[in-house]
Amino acid sequence: MKPRRGAKDRFTVKGNAIVAGGAGTPGIRACDALLEHGLSGLMMIDLNPAVAKKEIAAMQAKFPDAQVRALDRPVDVTDEEAVEAAVEDATRELGPITTLISFVGVYDIRTNTISPGYMDTILNEGDEIMKHREIWAARNPSGRTGSPSELTGTVLLLASDAGTYINGMDIVVDGGQILFS
Repeated sequence: MKPRRGAKDRFTVKGNAIVAGGAGTPGIRACDALLEHGLSGLMMIDLNPAVAKKEIAAMQAKFPDAQVRALDRPVDVTDEEAVEAAVEDATRELGPITTLISFVGVYDIRTNTISPGYMDTILNEGDEIMKHREIWAARNPSGRTGSPSELTGTVLLLASDAGTYINGMDIVVDGGQILFS
């Protein structure tokens, strides 16, 4: 195998995924990255799935060969029966689930976490907290807050064959902020 092909294959994501908490900005960016890297089927579950309707439609148009879905009802990941029903629905619609990513909880499988630093999301929009955003950026070695798309490399690492031996880790993606904590 050619070296470039081998590297590309290591970061190819195969199969079908459920992304819990996928309607938030980091979840949307992760879903898009998974699909870009070969994911065949995606089921997004969230407490408020309606928030992501526009993004789901955009991903369906961008990846017409993939099955891109959002469960049409709220799923609370602390409710075991609701999660079981969501997994059953996803499996019925997509086929076997090979990847489970949660932006809201922990499951009894290979479990890793991503700890993002301050990110430009809907949670910190608006002029009323502009001063706080400036302080966050000034205290970060990168001199700025992060973009949710900057989490996608870590998501791909953990979801692809390149990360199969990574387990029980917390990967900090914070522009170096942890150095000053």
